Amino acid sequence: MRRLRAIWGKGLGLLRERDWRAMFRALRTVWRRFSINYRHYVLLARPLDQPLPSSQPQLEVTIRQATLDDIERFRPITTSWQLSQFTDCLRRGDICFITLLSDGRVVNYGWNSHETSEFYPIPLEMGDIYTSFAYTLPAYRRMGLHEANFAARCQFLREQGYKRTVAVVEAGSVATLALCQKVGYQEIGRATFFAFLGRVARHYTLKQQ
Repeated sequence: MRRLRAIWGKGLGLLRERDWRAMFRALRTVWRRFSINYRHYVLLARPLDQPLPSSQPQLEVTIRQATLDDIERFRPITTSWQLSQFTDCLRRGDICFITLLSDGRVVNYGWNSHETSEFYPIPLEMGDIYTSFAYTLPAYRRMGLHEANFAARCQFLREQGYKRTVAVVEAGSVATLALCQKVGYQEIGRATFFAFLGRVARHYTLKQQ
């Protein structure tokens, strides 16, 4: 309940800022928690000891780990709410890699977190890390940026001792599932989440490893 009040407060703040898109995302999150919500998800995992994607970006970019000093670089391509979330994520130790053009603009980024989403938590094993979010500006898609950023993150995670990265994708997101498979993710199970009036029931079906 405290979490929902915080989200509601952010929504009202965004209303004052006239950040309409971010405001509706916040209110939609609250609505999902208090309305009937029935969804199917695919659980994915990618072992980090397997060969990494070898995609070469079609333009000259720099890919590196983001720090708190990079937060303002996100402002042109994110909402104020997301900017606040990204700041919190970096402060708690989440891992983000950014893809920058020669002029310093961020056109792609990918996140890994040590914990899964509050709404759809999935079982993590020792050595797992969660792939929480990735985004590429529409004008720079299909240029190999996502694959190159993902490979750089995986190399870093491998060096940090992680064994695999896991992700949750809505079953109907065909394009996202195809992109995940392209960089080496494999299905490890399914999950069904049913939410009603703030209460959430979850059912997992994991494949035998």
